[in-house]
Amino acid sequence: MDHLYVVHVDLQCSGFEPCSYRSLINESLYQELLVKYETEVVPSLVKCGKTGTTDDCYAAYMGYLQGLEYPIWASGLDTYSDFIMADIQAGGVRPPTYYEEYLQRAGVQRAIGARVNFAENGGATGILQSGDDAKSFLSEVSRIVQDGVQVLIWAGDSDYVCNWVGAKRVADAVNWSRKATFSRKELQPYKVNGVQKASFKSVENLHYVRVFDAGHNIWWYQPETSLQLITQFLLGKGLSSTWWYC
Repeated sequence: MDHLYVVHVDLQCSGFEPCSYRSLINESLYQELLVKYETEVVPSLVKCGKTGTTDDCYAAYMGYLQGLEYPIWASGLDTYSDFIMADIQAGGVRPPTYYEEYLQRAGVQRAIGARVNFAENGGATGILQSGDDAKSFLSEVSRIVQDGVQVLIWAGDSDYVCNWVGAKRVADAVNWSRKATFSRKELQPYKVNGVQKASFKSVENLHYVRVFDAGHNIWWYQPETSLQLITQFLLGKGLSSTWWYC
C-alpha cells in the first residue's frame, strides 16, 4: 500500500502531473509531509509487512492517517468549501444513496433472498482496526497475474481515496514475466464512440486505466465508459477504443 500512501502527498502539490485539478496543500506542507513519510510512515509500513500482526499494522495505518492524511484533509477543507475526498475537482459531487432505501424494502429483500437487513458500511470499524489497510496486496496481485488471470486496475482521476497515480505505480510494480514491458509502456488514449474518455495500457492479461472526470465510484461518474471497459474486460479480448459511425 505504500505506493498509494506517498502518492496522496504527490497528488496535492502543484508542479506535478498528478495535480489534474487543484492543489490541496502548499509547498512547505508538501516538504514536511514527505519527510514524515520517509522517517515515520515507511518504517512502520515495513514493520507491518515483516510481522503482519494486527497491532503493528494498525499502528502503521494510524501513523499514516494521523501523520499524512489528516493534515491534507485539514488543508483541503480550509482552502476549499466544496472539498470532498471522493471527487477533488471543483464542485465535486458524491453519488446519491437512493439504493439504501431500495435495498431496505421488504419486497426487494424477499425477491433477492436476503436474510438480514441492508446496512451501509456495517463492517468498516472492524476492517480498519484489523490493520489490513496497511498491508500490501502486491504479492497477491502478482501471483494472480502470473497465473494468467485477467486483471484490471483502474481509477478515476479526480478520486483522492484510490488515486490514479498510486494505482498506476501498483500496476507497474506487479511482479511477473512482462513487468519491464508493462512498466515502460506509455498510456494511450481510450475512446468511447470516438471521444477520449480515459487513458490506458495493456500487456497480455494486465490492464491499467485512468478514467477522466471520474471520482471514487467510477461507474456512477462515467457509466458509458465503465460499461465499455467492463464489457471488454469480461470478454477477455483486451481493451480497445470504439468509434461511432453514422
